[in-house]
Amino acid sequence: MRAAALLVVAITGFPAHAQHVHGVARLEVAIDGSKATLVLTVPMQDAVGFERAPRDAAEKARVDDVLAKLGTASARLYEPGGEARCTVAAAEARVEKVGGGGKHTEVVARHELACANAAALRSIAVHAFDVLKRVKRIDARVAGPRGQAKGRLTASKRELAW
Repeated sequence: MRAAALLVVAITGFPAHAQHVHGVARLEVAIDGSKATLVLTVPMQDAVGFERAPRDAAEKARVDDVLAKLGTASARLYEPGGEARCTVAAAEARVEKVGGGGKHTEVVARHELACANAAALRSIAVHAFDVLKRVKRIDARVAGPRGQAKGRLTASKRELAW
């Protein structure tokens, strides 16, 4: 699992904690053998409406709700295209402090897909906009056996193809 994360950073060119821009999420996709690793990074402001520790039970519930929606295998955040026949093997979401002084916070959701035919995986529809209403775009990068690709997704243009 850790090797796949390093592969994503090494191949896609997203540095650890790339530029934090409100309204913009990042999606890193690495395809290795029969596995696809997807890492979605979202400014916490865009995920829950604030970028600090929750101040009350209602704010804590908002954080817990987003983490539950982004971190479950049944979330249906991604729809692999083609004949790849992928299923979610693992999913998790967590909150991370980034930048100097911990002024910025992000939600990081990681999904591992097991694919019966990963060679046929040439696109993924991204449905995270349904959960993340404040996100205006997702900057995405893919690295795999067919090379590298990148794309810019919006609520009306959700398919990342390579």
